[in-house]
Amino acid sequence: MLNVKLEKEGNSSLALLSGTVDEAANFEKSFGKVTGPLILDCGEISRINSVGVKKWVTYFQGLGTAGIKIEMRNLSNPIIEQLNTIKNFHCGAKVVSLKVPFMCAK
Repeated sequence: MLNVKLEKEGNSSLALLSGTVDEAANFEKSFGKVTGPLILDCGEISRINSVGVKKWVTYFQGLGTAGIKIEMRNLSNPIIEQLNTIKNFHCGAKVVSLKVPFMCAK
């Protein structure tokens, strides 16, 4: 289940995304009416399936078409995998940062 927590960050809306992006994801309901710049923090997204990818692209392309500026930060591995696999998964968003797993052998 996708969880979205909305906060204000300056003139932008910050969306803290967590959980699974799948057939149950309802971006319209989760985000409400987006009227200004949107920052997506994707650090806690644990999984995304093919239906979730389609819903993601459809929703965020629609925002981009409406002139909403989108920034993506703190990208988790599932989101990075989709960026590397699906053409235009970023939907015109500016990618600012990502999470890279690291383990020290010591």
